[in-house]
Amino acid sequence: MSGRSRFRNSCFRVSEPEFDAILGRIIAAGIPYRSLPHGPDDNLVNPAFGGRLVYWSEPDGHVWEVLTVRYPYPHPRISADDD
Repeated sequence: MSGRSRFRNSCFRVSEPEFDAILGRIIAAGIPYRSLPHGPDDNLVNPAFGGRLVYWSEPDGHVWEVLTVRYPYPHPRISADDD
């Protein structure tokens, strides 16, 4: 994989109650989380797009995302209406 990024992201859209449960488990486990995909862990929830989003990382750099609403995806072959 020379010259290629090993960055990976897994994103899950969940209901509000599921979000609360997942965030509760993240906090209880002492996992640092953040409001943006990259950057420092700020332990904040992002209210973007009228919902809630949080991100956290594995030691190998894999980023996890959980959110309560869909947001525009820039890929030309995938629209926000595709599930």
